Amino acid sequence: MDPGLLQHRVELLEPQDARAANGELLRIWVRYAYAWALIQPLRGTEAMLAQQVQGRMQHRITVRYDNRIKAEHRIRYGTRNFEINEIRNIDERDVYCELMCTEVVE
Repeated sequence: MDPGLLQHRVELLEPQDARAANGELLRIWVRYAYAWALIQPLRGTEAMLAQQVQGRMQHRITVRYDNRIKAEHRIRYGTRNFEINEIRNIDERDVYCELMCTEVVE
């Protein structure tokens, strides 16, 4: 893959639990890294092949390999957030990862 295709600067977020002033437990998302990424929306058959048959928009996000990325993390691009559904280490070479994601509507 041409590294020049990684044109989107994204934030990698991990969940943390915090307490509100009233004692309520809240889940907050904390940035642990930045990365350059290629964000591609999936359409029709690509979404079906990714086994994501839902009304929410599916995306393939490609980043350089980072062993800290977990399925419970999120990706933020600008004001958009993406849940990570699946992580694929491309060719098992530890060079690039494909993250199959669902855009979160909050």
